[in-house]
Amino acid sequence: MKIEERPLPACEPTHVDRIRRVDAHSCKFACNSDPLRGDFRVELWDRHDQHIRRVIAASASVAVGHAALDVAIATYPGERFTLRNGIQVIREHVPKSAP
Repeated sequence: MKIEERPLPACEPTHVDRIRRVDAHSCKFACNSDPLRGDFRVELWDRHDQHIRRVIAASASVAVGHAALDVAIATYPGERFTLRNGIQVIREHVPKSAP
């Protein structure tokens, strides 16, 4: 007995197909960003507020940048930090001067 092979009927894309398309589309943007470079940076400034001493965190996500800035401020409240995207300052923490 021979089994007859028939082509599958054409149908609408399944939700899995739609997810794959969205993932592929999102990857075009996500894959273009270098995770080590990061667009959003949390920076620690020197005591004269002239130079960046250290980049504390770098992320492609602004939400992760805000969270990293919150942790940096909680850990070192006496230091100046900025969250920046390129030259744009998104948030800044300037410590209160001693009385």
